[in-house]
Amino acid sequence: MTSRSFQSYLSQIRQYSAFEGDDREKLQLIQSLPDFGCHPDNQDLMHPAVQKNSSHCFLLALFRLVHSVICVHRGIGSKFLPILQCAHVTDCIKSFSHKDKRHYQGVRAVFTRFQLLSVYYLLKAYQYASKHSDTSHEMLTLYHGASLELFSRLQVADYYYAHQFVI
Repeated sequence: MTSRSFQSYLSQIRQYSAFEGDDREKLQLIQSLPDFGCHPDNQDLMHPAVQKNSSHCFLLALFRLVHSVICVHRGIGSKFLPILQCAHVTDCIKSFSHKDKRHYQGVRAVFTRFQLLSVYYLLKAYQYASKHSDTSHEMLTLYHGASLELFSRLQVADYYYAHQFVI
């Protein structure tokens, strides 16, 4: 958790976001996903979530692993709180909570779905970890607000998230 590469991944979580940036016309006009491939010559045409420097794949896997480990052994949840309360992660949660409420359509919706999934695993991991440790009221408020924001951004066929948050 203290390695430089890990900190680099966490600091990039907002930089390569499907919610960040402008609605570039070229992203609206391209209708097929293969055009968003990671070819090194077309970095400007690629969506931020699939650029070669993006850390979303790694962080999605990490948040899912942390969630799974905490589900198996809930007493270990406090060991993962430094990750979940890291400044880069909380900044990402704050930016997720304060973005516009529009629902993205077309190609952009595909990438926001993966980002919603990573936010879901992050919120669930925090939910389990905070039950067995002392956490500040500010953090609980932040993560609770983000979970309500996640509900408002659910896409078609994503409503099982609502059921999972109740459990």
